[in-house]
Amino acid sequence: MAKAPFNPGSDRIFINAYIYNGKKDLKPPSFENKIENNGNMYLQKRLLWQSEPYTFDVIRWMCHIKATVNQVL
Repeated sequence: MAKAPFNPGSDRIFINAYIYNGKKDLKPPSFENKIENNGNMYLQKRLLWQSEPYTFDVIRWMCHIKATVNQVL
């Protein structure tokens, strides 16, 4: 496992949210652990690995859907 020191500070992260209605269990995500274009002919390489997890609070909004109206909050 490769590690490197980073300067302290704040991170800006972008999060995609996926909705899984009705699924009791979800399979864990899979990540690639490799380097693409890792030859002496390539100037740019693509490094792929699983990063450290970020902890964040989640607000769960619920809504009631009626047959006659799209959504009623």
